[in-house]
Amino acid sequence: MKGSIEKSVRLYNEAIIIAGKTGKTDAVKPFVSDKIATKTHLWIMAWHDDNLFMDAKLLKLDLKKTIVYRNRSRVITNEKWSYQYDHATKKGYYPKKWIEYQMEYSLFLHHGKWIIDDIKVLSEKSRSVDNAK
Repeated sequence: MKGSIEKSVRLYNEAIIIAGKTGKTDAVKPFVSDKIATKTHLWIMAWHDDNLFMDAKLLKLDLKKTIVYRNRSRVITNEKWSYQYDHATKKGYYPKKWIEYQMEYSLFLHHGKWIIDDIKVLSEKSRSVDNAK
């Protein structure tokens, strides 16, 4: 069961990478509730309206704690990302950053599949790649 919860979180994050780069926000829909799908769409479209496109990589995803109670679960993760934004009209990238998050995902079981219905950033640390030694 925990493996399928981890898979849902991992696939969601992979879909965020696709959506941030391409604007294809439907990529997240199989892994999230309608509420999260709408929030994701609005978030990414706001970037794209400003001609910003995220080029991200999920470097590490560790599940620190998973609590399952019947058809609900809560997962705490440590995530390491690298990302930068491409500004389409200025033909260039903003400086690359590394960011570490501690996240909390709340999920529910729907037709045998774990669906994310809430996401919280518990902590966040970022630094530019130039200073990250």
